Amino acid sequence: MPGAFRYGLSVLRSWSQDLQQLESVLSRIAHIPTLIIWGGLDNAVDPASASKLSLQFNNCRVRILDGVGHLPYEEVPEEFNLAVADFLANVQPSV
Repeated sequence: MPGAFRYGLSVLRSWSQDLQQLESVLSRIAHIPTLIIWGGLDNAVDPASASKLSLQFNNCRVRILDGVGHLPYEEVPEEFNLAVADFLANVQPSV
């Protein structure tokens, strides 16, 4: 795919900066109800990261999709969308 290699390199170059930026805002968004969806076969980012990340939020649900890799919204869009719809239908707003 044209440009794929270049895109991959750009992701790697900004990885540390992106993680630092996320860490810097976590305390300001911790009150927002959050759904973390992760592929159980993600080879790019360890699925164990999902539970660690969820500890940063006050109201967080983690959904690991079995047999799915790094891009669940592309690999299993129906299952991904059902997980999001279920979360949105049942989320309790934070106060």
